[in-house]
Amino acid sequence: MIIFINKKHFFKNICQNTNKTQILKITILLISFLFLIWLNLSTFGYFHIKKHFKKKIILKVGVNNNSAPNVFKVLEPNKGAQKAVNGEYIAGFDIDLINNISEELKKIDKFKDLELEFHVFDFAGLLNALEQETIDIAVSSLSITDKRKEKYDVSKTYMQTGTSMVVKNNKRFDDLFDDLRNKQNKKNIKEIKINYNEFCQKLKVLGKEKPIKFITFLNTVAIPVIEKIKSDTNKEKEYVIKNNELTSSPACFTDVLQGKSDIFITDNCLARWACEINQDLTYFDVYSDNLEHSTCPQGLGIFLPKKNDEDRRMTNLQKDINKALLELNLVEKDEKGEFQDIIDLKKKIHELKETSKEVNVEDQKKIEKQITNIEKQVKERLDKVFDENKETIELPIKNIFIQAQKTIPSYLEGLKTTLILAIDSLIIGFLLAIVCTLIKNIKLDSHKNNLLMVAIIKMINTSINTLFFVLKGIPVAAQAMLIYYSITFLFKGSSNPLHAGIFVLMLNSLASITMILMQNIKFLDKGQIEASHSLGMNQKQVFFFIVFPQTLKRSVPFIFQQLITNIKDSSFFAIIGITELSWQAQSNMGSTFNPILPFVMISFFYLIIISMTGFLSKILEKNINKLKK
Repeated sequence: MIIFINKKHFFKNICQNTNKTQILKITILLISFLFLIWLNLSTFGYFHIKKHFKKKIILKVGVNNNSAPNVFKVLEPNKGAQKAVNGEYIAGFDIDLINNISEELKKIDKFKDLELEFHVFDFAGLLNALEQETIDIAVSSLSITDKRKEKYDVSKTYMQTGTSMVVKNNKRFDDLFDDLRNKQNKKNIKEIKINYNEFCQKLKVLGKEKPIKFITFLNTVAIPVIEKIKSDTNKEKEYVIKNNELTSSPACFTDVLQGKSDIFITDNCLARWACEINQDLTYFDVYSDNLEHSTCPQGLGIFLPKKNDEDRRMTNLQKDINKALLELNLVEKDEKGEFQDIIDLKKKIHELKETSKEVNVEDQKKIEKQITNIEKQVKERLDKVFDENKETIELPIKNIFIQAQKTIPSYLEGLKTTLILAIDSLIIGFLLAIVCTLIKNIKLDSHKNNLLMVAIIKMINTSINTLFFVLKGIPVAAQAMLIYYSITFLFKGSSNPLHAGIFVLMLNSLASITMILMQNIKFLDKGQIEASHSLGMNQKQVFFFIVFPQTLKRSVPFIFQQLITNIKDSSFFAIIGITELSWQAQSNMGSTFNPILPFVMISFFYLIIISMTGFLSKILEKNINKLKK
């Protein structure tokens, strides 16, 4: 029999035969499904994959966005800002420099299709990414040291910074440096320069009653400088102590502002930036001929993975970068054709004075002129960064409502990543939990004649139980680092922290949901299962038609609770560089210099999504209870 459908009335008939509640449910499900597709496509799909179809050479540049004015986050893109892979905009001295180097590299045939791809990390993660070869170069106010030169290839120095002490504006330091201000005819202590030995003597005066507390952040060259200050000062008495290093420069500035530390030792570019942003801070420069007293003894450089040119994805990249620095007037060439940076030139002048009885005045003047030209070029570039980013500098001065308004878009990007982590891991974990529950419910009696099958089932069950035991015993943060760094070690150059985060939460969701399902199966009426077997149904049919539907109805609230757990646990993944909500809070703390507002903002977002999840859970629970009746 053929039934002819009147297309005109087809959808009308469906609507008439379906009540409004069902239509609403279908609409909500459809919207949720489309939202999930968009969420995944915008993160993993078309929007990111399309650029790989272009025949371009991608230069992966690793940066740390808390190293202003060299690299910092901008909330509204300006002329010099670049969009990073994580969606945020970054600007600064080093970003401008890399763009200029890129333009110079494009003049070489092999780099004519070069395209930059910026990846944002915390400071420790940046060097680790370089070591694991997930990026091609790293640049973010990175000081060149002998130890780092052993681990990485480094360009010539493109900038040398001085050593500065950032302090809170108060009479304690003003009175101490009154004599120096008068000597040097300076109104403010940020304009003075003090010799290292004289600085140590001043610290003894200042630390008589209460020791001076120094602070800096992790893995920085300033750490040995503080140790040197301690050893040179604390000979008769403890005048100086070092507080534990913090994770970022904004955290150090906040520590000084709150009075937990007295002095933050850093380079003078970062000190100048911080004091422009926050009027409650000031700084002064400390100079010395001894490189042990400097936070930037060999200058700043561009770092590359340590490997042979034959193995490198881009051969002679280090040499090509040095050539670009030469074209940008940040490096010179000597008569032998070798690259000479500002450190090399200063050494030459020192050698001329030390070794030559009669100093060649012309040679000395030539070198001094080269040094002056490099310093002038650096100053012009630095002033340009300050001029172009006045809005970023002035943001912390504005009230919290303007700060909140400016930072909301970055939190929405973080929210998207948080939802991807929580929802994707829950869905995959749930599907795998069904398989695990099915395996754990296989009755060995039905396979007693097949010893191999019994052994395989027992082995799988033991493996599942061991995995669950390990997952429940190890904190999520430790799991994230273990998985991510294991992947980067085994598969160099191909790791993605977001994939590692989803994998970790998926395993935890799998463990929790499997245990929930197994627990709820115990409460089922055994009579109906036995009746199903007596009707001739096999184990698989009994599981999918009798056991699983009833267990799922009981487990829905617990599955939603796991989603809430995933949302909260996603905050741990900032440590491996995933730009979820807590990462954005730490990043925005550097932009606003407000340690409270960013975390108030993300708390607000967490409360909204967890409340919505709880609301959906209650609606589903009510519908399930109606079905039971």
